[in-house]
Amino acid sequence: MSKNFNIDYTSSLQLTATVPVSIGKWYNANYVLTCYKDRYKSSDWYGYSFDRSKWATMLNLSNTFTFSRKPMVALDVNAFFRTPTIVGLWNYSRQWNLDAGLKCQFLKNHAVVALNVSDIFESGMPLLKEKFYTQRQTTDVRFYRRSIFLSFTYKFRNFKEQNAGSVDTSRLGY
Repeated sequence: MSKNFNIDYTSSLQLTATVPVSIGKWYNANYVLTCYKDRYKSSDWYGYSFDRSKWATMLNLSNTFTFSRKPMVALDVNAFFRTPTIVGLWNYSRQWNLDAGLKCQFLKNHAVVALNVSDIFESGMPLLKEKFYTQRQTTDVRFYRRSIFLSFTYKFRNFKEQNAGSVDTSRLGY
């Protein structure tokens, strides 16, 4: 049995603080803390109603460590954490994630070799659960999320970057 319905009401209150950190020329970071409250309400979901809300917190840490300027060698480490939250009837478990990337520029910055690993511990996806009256469902997509990329880029010496110019927004009524 399937039924299309709209949620009668949804709202989100969000507070975000960003702290940029720089130590010399070797470390740059942005720390972002977000606290939010989501609310979902429906008057008719298969004959039932719900009004759910929950506070949650997210923390993003973006870090760049520069080991050398010539040749340029840098390590990016990004971390993410979110407390359990809700989306509609779904309960999301806590989730966290760690990504890292090493980049080296050489040949007068014309060549770049980069190695990136995303979701190193395969923990970036939440476990999804729905438990509402007689409805019980669990979705586990917390596997095979890690990816590894190795890239090489070369910018030819006679290559000249072009500016895109301005975008014509007159058709949009601006």
